[in-house]
Amino acid sequence: MLVVEDDHIAFALAEVICRDFISDFMNCDFEVVGKAMRMLLVIIKSSDSTLHRFLTDAHVEPYFATSWLLTWFAHDLALISDAARVYDAVLCAHPLFCYYICAAVSLYLKASCLTIV
Repeated sequence: MLVVEDDHIAFALAEVICRDFISDFMNCDFEVVGKAMRMLLVIIKSSDSTLHRFLTDAHVEPYFATSWLLTWFAHDLALISDAARVYDAVLCAHPLFCYYICAAVSLYLKASCLTIV
C-alpha cells in the first residue's frame, strides 16, 4: 500500500493477497498452516540434507518462518524498495513461491544455525 499510488488498486491488491496468498493464516486454527509449513522442511531436505537433519534432530518446527510467510519479509528488510521487490516477485509467482524464498533464506542462514549448538 505504500508503493501503489492509487488507493483503489492498493485495496484490490490487498484483497488478492488476503484471498490467494495468506488466507490459510486467517483460519480460526493453525492446523492448515501447520501442515503447509511442513512443506518448508521438505524443500530444505531436497536442497540440503545436513540442514534438514539438524532441524529435525533439534525438533525445530517450521514456525520460525511464520513472520516471513505473513509479511513476505517486509519486517526483515531495511529498505522499502527491497520489500517491494520481494512483493513483486511473490505476486508474479505461484502462491507457494514464498515457501521457496523461506527455504532459500534458511539455506543462506545455515552456517549461523549450525554454529548455535
